[in-house]
Amino acid sequence: EDQPTMSPTSSRDGLEQKVKLIITSSFPNSKNPLIDISSPQYQALQWVTDARVSDDILEAGRVLQQYSLALLFYSTSGGTAWAQSDGWLRSENECEWYGVVCSEPQTPETYQRVLNIDLHDNKLQGSLPSELALLSNTLNSLSLSNNSLDGTIPKALEMLTKLTHLDLQRNEISGSIFSRIGKLTKLKHIDFSANLLQSTIPTEIGALSQLNFVDFSENDLIGGIPSEIGRLRNVRVLDLRENKLSYA
Repeated sequence: EDQPTMSPTSSRDGLEQKVKLIITSSFPNSKNPLIDISSPQYQALQWVTDARVSDDILEAGRVLQQYSLALLFYSTSGGTAWAQSDGWLRSENECEWYGVVCSEPQTPETYQRVLNIDLHDNKLQGSLPSELALLSNTLNSLSLSNNSLDGTIPKALEMLTKLTHLDLQRNEISGSIFSRIGKLTKLKHIDFSANLLQSTIPTEIGALSQLNFVDFSENDLIGGIPSEIGRLRNVRVLDLRENKLSYA
């Protein structure tokens, strides 16, 4: 007797559910946005699902990597506003996308890991998605300077513990410098200058012993300069100009 075959629709639905489970297992806060058809999370889910065929072996790390990048694209008007978007969502290999640098695969069977994202001066508009934290096992450098990003710095970025370079200068980002920035212990370069930040400088910055460049100038930062900054023995540049800081 012939076995019933799955229709293309039911096969795709099953694949989408598997992809969704991988995402929500790693980032539970995605559950509601993933079912909102107007959300960038939903759009990213659809792309990740469509980039596969039903018999693909779903490698969780690769799914999360593609999802976080696709979500960055949809969250920042990638389809309409970006100056350069070569390869983005048109190639299934995210390592061929403009501004993305990946590792070499360790074996032919392993996927390449995203190491750097550099989309500076590229007309990004919108807010940074918290799901960038899904790149926590690999991302070394995030450079999104000279764009039109707004919203706040996602607290989830504290999970990007491999970061050595974080550059968000010259955007329209408001809110606070997340207090658990001290978890990013590999950071050497941090630039939040020329934004709309309105918080104190967190004392946790004193835990970032590898920092050699710090620029928080041209914001609306308040309060005193934490004494913990004095622990940063490797700092060569520390720029706090044009804020509302007290120097007493």
